[in-house]
Amino acid sequence: MATLEELQKQVEEAQKQVDASRSINYRGSTINLGSGPTLQGNENQYQGYFDSGGRFRKFNQHPAVLAADSTYRSNKSKLADLQTQYANMQAEAAKPKPPAEPARPPAEKSPPVSPGSGSFEYSHTNAPMYEQFKQSDFYKNIANTPGATVVGSSTIDGKSYSFPMAMEAEAYNKYMRSLGNYNVGGGDTREVPTSLQPTTPNQGTNNMAETSTVPTEKESVDRMKRQSVATQLPDGTAYTPTDQTVQADEQLSETGKTLSDTQVSPAPQLTTDAVSTPAAFAPGTYTAADVQDSGQAVAAQGTVSSGAQMQAAQGSVSPQALATAATQELDVRATTKYQLEELFKGIEEGGPPPVWAAPAVRKVTSIMQQRGLGSSSMAAAATMQAMMESGIPIAAQDAQKYATIQLQNLNNQQQATLQNAATMAAMDTANLNNRQQAAVSNAKAFLSIDLQNLTNDQQSNTLTYQTKAAELLSESASQNAAKQFNAKSENEINTFFSELGTQIESSNVARAMAVQQYNIGQRVAADQFNATMKVNQESFNANMRKEIDQSNAVWRRTVNTSNTANQNEANRQNALNLLSLSQNALNNLWQVYRDKASWTVKISESAADRAHNGALQAASIAASQDLYETKFSNFLNTNTIDNIFKFIS
Repeated sequence: MATLEELQKQVEEAQKQVDASRSINYRGSTINLGSGPTLQGNENQYQGYFDSGGRFRKFNQHPAVLAADSTYRSNKSKLADLQTQYANMQAEAAKPKPPAEPARPPAEKSPPVSPGSGSFEYSHTNAPMYEQFKQSDFYKNIANTPGATVVGSSTIDGKSYSFPMAMEAEAYNKYMRSLGNYNVGGGDTREVPTSLQPTTPNQGTNNMAETSTVPTEKESVDRMKRQSVATQLPDGTAYTPTDQTVQADEQLSETGKTLSDTQVSPAPQLTTDAVSTPAAFAPGTYTAADVQDSGQAVAAQGTVSSGAQMQAAQGSVSPQALATAATQELDVRATTKYQLEELFKGIEEGGPPPVWAAPAVRKVTSIMQQRGLGSSSMAAAATMQAMMESGIPIAAQDAQKYATIQLQNLNNQQQATLQNAATMAAMDTANLNNRQQAAVSNAKAFLSIDLQNLTNDQQSNTLTYQTKAAELLSESASQNAAKQFNAKSENEINTFFSELGTQIESSNVARAMAVQQYNIGQRVAADQFNATMKVNQESFNANMRKEIDQSNAVWRRTVNTSNTANQNEANRQNALNLLSLSQNALNNLWQVYRDKASWTVKISESAADRAHNGALQAASIAASQDLYETKFSNFLNTNTIDNIFKFIS
């Protein structure tokens, strides 16, 4: 578990991660994120974007914004968890330490539990919250009460703990139930039948003032059978939740929240005075002059020049592009004879044999000396033969190395010759291609010139024809313009005087209509203003009524929800309490019968021991045997009954 200092560092680191994930960089701008994928500022600039399909999307739906917001939420949740852990650890560290355990008066030693009974799993000192229980009022109320020889038990979360006194076990069970965090069983008599509940014992004595009727063995067994095979919960232990229902005034109505149909009166119709039609007049006319025949344009003709006709380029293979096979004669150094002669050149007469021949010479010399022929001619011949046989493999290997080198050089020479020939052939091909491309380019250039010359001739012919036609059209246009001007002047004079009277009359009518329109506009504006003010007033009142009713409905819903939750929690707690009482009663009942069985076995064993000891001591205690047996029987019966009812109380 992390310490308080380590947890503080984790909180600081988580805060840095939250701060770092508060903003994203979008199009060169830093945009801060709030509690959701929303913008804090720059809303007008980043209202939306276009996705890969060309569809317009809101900016808060952008993948980058959603991813950053998810990271921000995750970091914020992690920070909240760490802050909660840190606050809880601080509160736990600030709690005062429990005082030292007060002195407890010694209690009577309880009889040991039978090892084979399996009644208890743990000692009371190992029970949960036992040290806190000793500081509580539950323990203080029984601290000075004389103890009893009857042991007690407590079952916490399915584990059984033994106590030296039944009253201490009962006080511990009440303390654990008051905490409400544990499943407590054993030591509770609230569900025990009346016949099993003892009367109040005398304080300060180990004897019971009164005894109650103990059920028979068959009744006890039948009761335990019924509880062990029960398929239904006891009455009152089943939790039935209370469903929340809609209460009065929790739903909003439309009363007082709709606007009335406010209409503006239509504007009055304008009355207009008709303007008289101007007098008609005969328009001036003229006859247009016709244009003479301008002839036809002649299209330019051309032929392809000799330079625009291309001939295919021809080429030949250069001598350098023809490869010649490379040949060599065998190097003398690649022969075994040459290499063997080179080996024997280092041998001096009377000197020691060379290193490569020394092993063979030593072997031959040793053999000859063994035969007594160390200085004979046979020994010399054998030594020479041994040196020759030793030198031949070396000479052959050296010659093979030279032969390999010469063969590689010949191969390299041949490869170089082939590469040079391939390079020259590629150059010949490239030169041929260049000549062909040059011929094509020249032919295209001459053809372009021919086409441009033909185009120029055609444009010259067209320009000449257009000039001639324009001259003819200009002369006809001058004549027609003079005739048109005269007719137009006559029509304009007549039109002027006719329109002058109409304009004066139209101006008078327009002034009268403008006055009427102004008056109507003022009345309509006043009506619209009054209607708008009425609508605004009704809208304000409706919104206020809606907000007030909504607030009241939310408040009533909250109260109803809280009441339902409280009722369900009360029902659940009551069911848990009743179920815990029934379970504790069953545990107590089983504990009573386990104790009865244990004490019955102990009594039988004690009687057998006493009978055995009595037999051994019969001769010495015959005079006081009757008195002893009577006192012992009375003591046994009294204490057995006292212990049983002390425990179940």
